[in-house]
Formats: sequence, structure tokens, C-alpha cells
Amino acid sequence: SFNGEIYNYRDILPLLRNEGRQLVGDTDTETLAHALSAWGVTNTLSKVDGMFGFAWYDGQSQQTYLARDPMGEKPVYWSIRDGRLFFASEIKAILAADGASAAPNLATIDDYLYTAKINGSQTMFRDVQELEPGHYLIVEPNGRTEINKYWVLEDAFVGKSHPANGQRLDSEFERRLSEAVESRSLSDVRLGALLSGGIDSTAIVERLVADY
Repeated sequence: SFNGEIYNYRDILPLLRNEGRQLVGDTDTETLAHALSAWGVTNTLSKVDGMFGFAWYDGQSQQTYLARDPMGEKPVYWSIRDGRLFFASEIKAILAADGASAAPNLATIDDYLYTAKINGSQTMFRDVQELEPGHYLIVEPNGRTEINKYWVLEDAFVGKSHPANGQRLDSEFERRLSEAVESRSLSDVRLGALLSGGIDSTAIVERLVADY
């Protein structure tokens, strides 16, 4: 089960085909499924770039995995009730499936009123948890759970060149912005952009025009 988009799936496709994988189409969903089957969850997470929440069942180990993208763009909520795992991108889906009690988590009220959000893995509902960004959950056949962190912000800068102190960062920013916009510009149809007038959307459109 997959929600999101893998930006670099076309870079991963040749690696899978070189290993003898027969892909029917040319989509990020099929690529992700083959990558998980070929390399496992942890190795796949080290290769993919995207925004996603996915669930993967390993038939050999009988383990179920839930994973969330590094920045947490796609939400993943989960609960275990009566020995069954429930997961969704919205809490109301879990409650509607009778996957958790709607009892409130009173310990989170202060956090929410102070920061306008609930930090960490807790939610406003006592029996529902949020998978944090850059983490994956393992559910064993016996129901035991384990949560692992696979990404930290510092990893994004490991091995990258950085201008020395005092140098202007314009060229470095332009390079990274161009890479980010290009990787997110894959489309089967013509691209369009909505300008809000802010510096972010204006910069993205400028890069689109310059690159294409």
C-alpha cells in the first residue's frame, strides 16, 4: 500500500532491470514494489527520494513494515487492536474501521495548546500513534513492534561540498534548487504552475523556465 511519489524512480529502474527484474510498466509504484522485494525495506529507504507513506508485507519473514518519508510530507497513523494492525493517512479512517478507541489522550492537550501541534508519536487519541518522519515500523507475527529511525537531517549534508565561511551561498542554493525542481518535474502531461506571489513559488517557476 503506497501513498506519495518517488522522485528518482527512473534512476532506480535500471538497477532493478540489471538484476533481472521484469517490470511491466514505467511507474514509481511498481518500481517501489520491486525495490522492496529485491532489496528489503532498509536498503530501499536508503535509495529512494520522495514523499511517501507505505506499508509492505514480507511474506518470508511475515513481518509488516510501515514507513514514512524523511520530512513527513505524507502522514502515517497506526494502531494495533485485538491483534490486528490498522494504518491510514488519516486518524478518522482507523476510528471508522474500529481499529482504535476514540478515548482522548489528555496528556497531549498542553502540547497542542502551546505549539499548535502534537510533537512526537502521540496523537489526540490514546490508542492511535503517528509514525514520525524518517522512521519505519516493524510489526512481528507475534504482534511485537519495533520503530527504527532511518534518516536524520545531518545525513543530507554528508559528503556534500559546502562553501567556506564568508563565501556567498548563491551558487550553492541555485544548484540545489535546480536539482530539487528538476527531480519533481516528471509528468505525463504538460506542467503548469500557480503563482501565489511568494518568493518560493516565484523561484520554482524561474527554475522551470530556465531549465525547460
